[in-house]
Amino acid sequence: MKPFVAALLVLGFIYVHCTTDKSLPSGFENLDRANRGDVSTARFPLSDFAVYRGTLPAGSTTTLLLGEYKNTRSYVAVMFQVSSSITSATVESAELTLPKSFHYGEGDSFLVSAYRIEKEWDETTVLWSDLEAGYDQSNIVGSFRMNSIDSIDNKLAISPELVNDWIDNSDTNYGLLLKFDQATFMNKLLSSEYTLGGGSLSVAYETTSGDLDTVTVNVASDASLIEYDSNVGESVIVKETDVLRVGNASGFNTLLKFDIANLPANANIHRAFIYLDIDSTNSETPEELMTANTYLVGDETDTWPDNSGDITTVDDVLAQGYMNYNYAAYEFNITTLVQKWALGQKNNGVVIKPAEHGKNVSELFFILRNDQSAETQPYLEISYSTSPTPRFDGQ
Repeated sequence: MKPFVAALLVLGFIYVHCTTDKSLPSGFENLDRANRGDVSTARFPLSDFAVYRGTLPAGSTTTLLLGEYKNTRSYVAVMFQVSSSITSATVESAELTLPKSFHYGEGDSFLVSAYRIEKEWDETTVLWSDLEAGYDQSNIVGSFRMNSIDSIDNKLAISPELVNDWIDNSDTNYGLLLKFDQATFMNKLLSSEYTLGGGSLSVAYETTSGDLDTVTVNVASDASLIEYDSNVGESVIVKETDVLRVGNASGFNTLLKFDIANLPANANIHRAFIYLDIDSTNSETPEELMTANTYLVGDETDTWPDNSGDITTVDDVLAQGYMNYNYAAYEFNITTLVQKWALGQKNNGVVIKPAEHGKNVSELFFILRNDQSAETQPYLEISYSTSPTPRFDGQ
């Protein structure tokens, strides 16, 4: 019996000590219960803001602007490579077709005249100031009346003598300037960058053998030449401003800096967005979904200079802004940048620029409140966590 009793005792011991559940370690036993690395979300206010304006090239978008609307006036430069399509021929007639997609404003048709450009230009860099004195102002080579009917393309008969000269002397073919004196609205035309093509030149010519033929030549280069009437000087940084704005035609840009002094050092940034509520009353055509890009201000000074030419910006786009579904707000994801700020990189702010200068006349005004408690003030919202800290500090 004794061995049997001993066996029962052993089995009882095993049952009591080996089948009792014990909780597994959670990983927090040695951590401060007040900081387990939980995610927090906070809003950080503006500490500085400003605007400035700059005229940029407008030859790389899918549209061309021709006419006048509110404070914006725009001419158009176009160029054709005729000599590569026609050789040893006499041009009998030539007609330029300008396909339209939209118009801004209303009014009577206005006269557009074509002039021969006399200097070289590049659609990616050309401004109106480059060609203002670079065309033959004494000789109109064609004209037409611009109408506001979007479904009717504008057509312009061009002097055959000019096209013949382009063929014989291709090195002096710098294209045409389309210009007006007075306009009551602005047309948005399709440019050569448009997927299905933009303007074209139809040329009827006689070959050396006496045969008649017609060829259509697509635009090789084109650009909008924009002027914007503003009381804000070119490149002047306006620091005492009551408006924030970004404009495709006006060339306005917005500078923003946020006070993140209360962000814990070495915080792990999960999400960081700039939010700007749109002033729909003053904004122009926000439904055209004007896009804007955010760039890092790389200047090492604590205050912004007085001229935008003295501001250093990192060329890489930090974030592209997106409008919400009802055009009420704009937001920019700058999570990567805020993480760098949290790790010690100097916070010089960001600049918001139009992404497609000259594509349309879209102008976004953002609501600005000097009262930090206002819900519509631009703000930076950051979701972050800090690394869990030990329960004991070693003392």
